[in-house]
Amino acid sequence: MLQYVGEWHSHPAHCPVVPSNDDLTAFSWLTENMASEGLPAVMMIVGGTPNIGCYIGEMRSVESFLPL
Repeated sequence: MLQYVGEWHSHPAHCPVVPSNDDLTAFSWLTENMASEGLPAVMMIVGGTPNIGCYIGEMRSVESFLPL
């Protein structure tokens, strides 16, 4: 049985693996779509070795992820 898990991509070496604005938009979309299956959203960002960012959870809007 095959099932969608989430999104992954890479950022250039020496760049942070924190989500960009485009990543936040995608994560928000992913949250909504995975919720319909009762699953959390998953996003992994890989940078230069050994940098990996893994985000699992829920985000209803991009604004809810950005610091005040």
